[in-house]
Amino acid sequence: GVIRLSWAIVTLLALPTLMLLIWLIIALWPKHTKASRPGARGLPGRMLWWLSSVFARRFSTSTNKRHLAASVNEYGRLHGARLAGIATHAFWSCFFVGALMFLWAAFIGLRFDFSWGTTMLDHGLLERIIVWLGAPAAWLTPLELPDQSQVLALLAERSAAADRRTWALYLMSVLAFYGLMPRLLLALAYALMQRHSKPTLDLSLGGYLQLLPVLAASKPQRIPPKGDTPPSLDTLAASGKRRKAASAGSGRAVLIGVELEASTWPPRLSDAEQDLLASMDINLSQPLGQANDRTAQRQLEEALALLEPKPQRIIALCSMLRTPDRGIGRWLADLNALAPVALMPVEADRLERRGGEVAGRRHDWQQLAERHGLECLQPATSGGINRSH
Repeated sequence: GVIRLSWAIVTLLALPTLMLLIWLIIALWPKHTKASRPGARGLPGRMLWWLSSVFARRFSTSTNKRHLAASVNEYGRLHGARLAGIATHAFWSCFFVGALMFLWAAFIGLRFDFSWGTTMLDHGLLERIIVWLGAPAAWLTPLELPDQSQVLALLAERSAAADRRTWALYLMSVLAFYGLMPRLLLALAYALMQRHSKPTLDLSLGGYLQLLPVLAASKPQRIPPKGDTPPSLDTLAASGKRRKAASAGSGRAVLIGVELEASTWPPRLSDAEQDLLASMDINLSQPLGQANDRTAQRQLEEALALLEPKPQRIIALCSMLRTPDRGIGRWLADLNALAPVALMPVEADRLERRGGEVAGRRHDWQQLAERHGLECLQPATSGGINRSH
């Protein structure tokens, strides 16, 4: 049989190369819309994970499956473009590997002659094109570029019998260099990026607070509580009187935020505030979360009630930009019945920049602590530590 190299190369490389160019244009096109926010870029990835979530919701009826579908949808929103890139480039890599294996088997078991047909191009231009195509592939493969006599014989009618191996290697090298290599490198690059991209959970969000005792457990079995058993939440909510202060537990102290303005959690404490905690030998565990509304307060309260063993202390970072009110005081008193609560007014620098009276606001928080039997921690202005009940 006779293989027309021009037609074989166009047939095997034209569509994959066109798809690669379209992918590059979409991937590199400047994005200025809301859809281009980080984690949601890439049309193939977004479409793939949108379809997966649609089918998951359509055919999943149980609660667990619906939660799984929502998780898959969120993971796809964040990483769908990268995963779709891996799948796309891996598919075309497999396509070229299959094509090369088929050609290798055919060249071993069958005998082919080669030709290069054209209707409009002259032989001089075709000769340069053939050499140009083979030159890059010859750098990375054992291909020996055909000389002028071999090219002319190919263009005249068909290659000589002695040149069959040369043109067979030429075809396979061109397919490997222009087809397989770009796709394989891109697939490996996306796979490495995905491997080093570890999904992170913002444990300060309310939905994760109830899972914190389970996530923090070092053993699968239930750890028996140490110290006094914390009262139930129903008991705490039933009375409007001052709650009985709880004794310190054996667990590590936890950190919570109360209506903080800082965008980062946990906030950056001043040197004096850090020294205060260090001087008290408070070993803080992972910050538990922030209470910026009633829902967050309820979730924090439930998470604290479930902690085993009971924490040694609850350090409540309270923003001095907020005036303490009765609602915050009652909620902190409820927490004090779960574990001893110590208030620490923070963000004094923000209040001072806005022209507020720092000393007066500190006094307000100290009075709230005294009314509810709480401890108030305040960095000293001239050495020592201010602690009041």
